[in-house]
Amino acid sequence: MCNMCIHASDGLALTERMEYSLYKRRWIILMGVLACGFMRGYLPAMFAISNDMLSLYLEITPLQADMLTSADSTVAVFVCIVTSVFGNKVGVRVLSLATAISLAICTAAVGVAITDRRLYVLMLSGRLVSGISAGLLYVLPPILANAWFPSHQISTVASLPMVFTCLGGVISPIVFSNILTLDGSTSINSTINSLSEEHELIHLQKVFIYNMSVFFGLCVFSVVVFCFFAKDNPPTPPSKAQAHIVSRSNSKNDSTFVELYQSYLEIITMGSFWNVVVVTVINSSSLAFSIFLQPSLVKATFPSTPQYVVGYSLLATTLVSAAGSFVAGKVLDKWQSYKICVMVGLVCCGGSAAVIYFGHVNSVIEIMFIFHATAGFSRLFAYVSTVELLLEVTYPLDRTISTSLFFAFYNLSTFLWTPLERFVMVQFGEQYVAWMVVASQALATVVLCLAHPKYKRTMINDSERKEANGIQSDMKLITVEVTNEA
Repeated sequence: MCNMCIHASDGLALTERMEYSLYKRRWIILMGVLACGFMRGYLPAMFAISNDMLSLYLEITPLQADMLTSADSTVAVFVCIVTSVFGNKVGVRVLSLATAISLAICTAAVGVAITDRRLYVLMLSGRLVSGISAGLLYVLPPILANAWFPSHQISTVASLPMVFTCLGGVISPIVFSNILTLDGSTSINSTINSLSEEHELIHLQKVFIYNMSVFFGLCVFSVVVFCFFAKDNPPTPPSKAQAHIVSRSNSKNDSTFVELYQSYLEIITMGSFWNVVVVTVINSSSLAFSIFLQPSLVKATFPSTPQYVVGYSLLATTLVSAAGSFVAGKVLDKWQSYKICVMVGLVCCGGSAAVIYFGHVNSVIEIMFIFHATAGFSRLFAYVSTVELLLEVTYPLDRTISTSLFFAFYNLSTFLWTPLERFVMVQFGEQYVAWMVVASQALATVVLCLAHPKYKRTMINDSERKEANGIQSDMKLITVEVTNEA
């Protein structure tokens, strides 16, 4: 009887050690990150839809107006690199606060600059500052998910900010255009034609100030949330894998430059890391193809297509792309087949581009609209799966360094693919851009096959669950034996 009691006590002690805690505050932190993600998508789309109006109002060239749209992406490259350097010094709290504060500075600068057409430099400076948030929003979601959420929620949580960024990009043209024409104008063009009238200038200012005021309020909300609730790690980790990461991070709190160099060396000499990076760099061609250049590609083959039809096509592509990000998170949480999911996304994206080629050749506009949307869905499905695959193959190395370097290459490739594809379109024809994407997706699939299929983080969480199930089985057996003995 005594031996059985001793075994039962040991079992209880082991069970206590295997329990990990979840905290409701993680959802509040996530709400703040999602608000920042929404603004990250809304602001560039707002400047893109008002490009012509801003050029006239601020008396600047269209190229200068374009800089207001893309300035944050250029800064994001450097932010990702800097984040990787100080990766072992910062965590969820610092990253989230820096994201919200940079967006607050941007909204305040734009709101002030729109009151005087001589303040273009201030507006551009605000957009450059928002590049801090653009870079950090690539790094923060997976770090937050791995620190605060259990294994069955990690992929979904990591993908949600991207969904909200896409949602911001969808809502911005609709809301901004409707607000801008509330004064009775029937179209954006009529607003542009009467822009010299004083009441139109005042209305344009009010539209910008209204938008910036709302977003400044969202930024303040996010800053308050992060100040009170955001911590680098919860009091107790949500899983065994995260407990291992925390113990490794704590041992590096006082790391020297040599140790930081060693962490870099561990990551950049890892073949699987470069496999994942190269896959992402090559797959970025589909972003320029399905989103940035879609209107130009459609108009090149179908010049008589009304602009609003092209706009609705782009809207549908963005919505479907956001759905692809969410679906990827759910699929990965259930099956955790990261490499297979990336491959499925690449193959489907390449197949969609091939069909779009035949849409160009045979002048079937319906094919182009449908398969641009499927290409966008497949692109984000592969993108989310690639980020999770990165965390798997680099576990348990410093996740801030690995994700920061990863997204630095991602931003750089996104910046380079658009002019390259436009060059191909102008020099050789729009249909060859589709074949360019097909070839890039095929090459990315080949590189993906070289990535290591061993999922280290998942294996630790699986072993933890098996141990917990084994302890529960032993406890049931002990209970039966004690009952029979009695």
